[in-house]
Amino acid sequence: MIDDLVEAAPKTKSQKFLVRLFLLTLCFSTTYAASVSLGSGQAEFGQGLYHITVCDQWVKISYGYFYNSGNAFISQMNIDSLDTQACKGKNFRVKLYNSSGSPLNLFRDNTRSVNVNSVWLTINASGNVGLLNSSGAFINDSDDYQYLNYLANSARYEVIFYDNQTGLMSDFSSMTIESASNA
Repeated sequence: MIDDLVEAAPKTKSQKFLVRLFLLTLCFSTTYAASVSLGSGQAEFGQGLYHITVCDQWVKISYGYFYNSGNAFISQMNIDSLDTQACKGKNFRVKLYNSSGSPLNLFRDNTRSVNVNSVWLTINASGNVGLLNSSGAFINDSDDYQYLNYLANSARYEVIFYDNQTGLMSDFSSMTIESASNA
């Protein structure tokens, strides 16, 4: 493809070299980032540890919670309008943060003795959605602490935290969504 573009460019060797260098630089160095306000929180898409790829035009993330002793604990994450066909072969990590920028622990995974501060979704080559646990292992629809539910009538994926919820809605300030290939 680059060679085709170079052939359509001017014919001198130095001009071909400059065009090729420009195209390669453009292909490998472009980074996009954006920020979107969601109520009182903020979602950031862009630079991070993972190569961000755009496979979906619009995804809405909302939260469910329950009250215990006067506190609202985050008990589920709802993902609406995820285009699973366009996002085949991708893993997504949704991570919540408090106002000081520290990761917000969502629940305690006693099996692995870790506090879980992110939700991992994986979409296989057929477009089927599953969960990854806090160790990154595929767990299909559920493990001891989280469950993936799909509501076909609204195209909503619900990630429900069974037990040991620790994330307070009052502590939630921002979130990031990261994607990476799962191939």
